[in-house]
Amino acid sequence: MFIKGKPYLQEALENGVVNYSALARMVGREMGTRNYDAIKAALLRISRKLGKNRRNMEQKVLKVLRTSRLEMRDKIAVIIAHRKLDIPVIANAKSASGHTYIVNSETVERLRSRDLLKIQKNLSMITVISPESLEETPGVIAYLLSALAIENINVVEFVSCYMDSLLVLKNSDVMKAYEILSEKLKE
Repeated sequence: MFIKGKPYLQEALENGVVNYSALARMVGREMGTRNYDAIKAALLRISRKLGKNRRNMEQKVLKVLRTSRLEMRDKIAVIIAHRKLDIPVIANAKSASGHTYIVNSETVERLRSRDLLKIQKNLSMITVISPESLEETPGVIAYLLSALAIENINVVEFVSCYMDSLLVLKNSDVMKAYEILSEKLKE
């Protein structure tokens, strides 16, 4: 469907902030039809359905977040290596491009640079500890990451494991991020 291929339009329709006549003309031109009234009627139906689905999804997300809690840690580093390292880790992940390790900062001092692709220091970590329903609730992580992105806060690394969602951030961003996430957990 035309709207599913354009997430920005879907979001505008979900929120009801669109000029339906203008959008119907745009869709008609792209689809090669002039039946603008039928397109507008379909857009209105889609908008109501998307809005209802969005409200239902948000309620489920907020239910998970209300029963979640935050933990914060400083003195964190991220190490990216070519090969597996035998080091103490907080969390790690392996992909085709290498091994990523979230570690305590003092771990970095013991490493030889030839094994490493990249080291990031002066980081902190916020862990969102959620109920088991997190795994069955679409959009929880997207909701949190979007809230941070809107405030221009970059998540350096993200790891999710069962009920824990680990967000690694620059030290300079962590307090603002913690405040934002705390507010989201209260909504």
